[in-house]
Amino acid sequence: MYAVNLADGEGEVDVHLYYCDEEGAPLAPIGTFVLPLRDFDSGWLRRFWGQYQNDRDFRSAADDFYKIGNAVQHHDTVVIPVPGEGDQVVVAKPIAEAIWTLNAQGFRTKAACSGGAASRAYVTADHLPPELEAVAGSAGFRVSCGEIRVAVQMTQPRAAEAASAAFCRMLDDWSKGQLEAGSHYAGWQQALQSSNLIPLPTVRRATERSPEVRELIKRSLQGKARFQDFAKLRSGRDQYSRASVDDLLVSLNLESVPSAISSFPEADMRKALRWICRGLPEGLAMRKAAVDAVLTERARERSKRAAESEAAIEDAAK
Repeated sequence: MYAVNLADGEGEVDVHLYYCDEEGAPLAPIGTFVLPLRDFDSGWLRRFWGQYQNDRDFRSAADDFYKIGNAVQHHDTVVIPVPGEGDQVVVAKPIAEAIWTLNAQGFRTKAACSGGAASRAYVTADHLPPELEAVAGSAGFRVSCGEIRVAVQMTQPRAAEAASAAFCRMLDDWSKGQLEAGSHYAGWQQALQSSNLIPLPTVRRATERSPEVRELIKRSLQGKARFQDFAKLRSGRDQYSRASVDDLLVSLNLESVPSAISSFPEADMRKALRWICRGLPEGLAMRKAAVDAVLTERARERSKRAAESEAAIEDAAK
């Protein structure tokens, strides 16, 4: 987590995805994407991960939305010196051509980067050609003190990739004497996304929430839900009462049992899934199953004590 001011919800969160073994231990990286801290929500992330693992179409859409596993540039690259710092950098060929031309014309370069989905393209020099700076500014790039830079948030990888490609094209055109107007390179801005969160498939519910379920959710949101509130919640017989785990998953449009519930005994797992079908959020459904398990155990203990007491009375009567 990288944050300027956590209290104000600023900063970013890097989300790293891994292939895992059967016990959940990470084996190899899939890719990384970035969320603004203000948008980070562990519940959303759990649902995202469930869909990403089990839904091929969603996984493909998410890979494109966040450019997961696509951080490497798809340009041919070359190693060139940057005389301003006496170092070498690896950049795309269009950038290399521009740097060679800048150096040849007396614009001593200091640093450069081709950019991409996970980095930002830029070129820095003692000073830059005025016509290049003017076009770069009108194309939506940041221009200041001998630097032109793609200024796109890390949470916008598609836009960053498109902007880096436009940046490379602009410099390449300049080095060939074919520089266009800024609007010619500004199309990358169409790749900016209005939301940093990919839409998740909605859970399909066959029935509306009952008044009792709505009341329990309301009390929970107010921090007032107690053991007895869960204990008195009843459903009566409905289409979920005798449904199998597979049927319940179909009703919820899920490929597998949510990981938080999968460790439950099967009876409690089915009960939690039934209550999710009836409209309880996952966490409340888990609490309902746990409360019912306690009530069942108490009833069993009472029955056992009653049977022992009855047996004792019969023995005394003999």
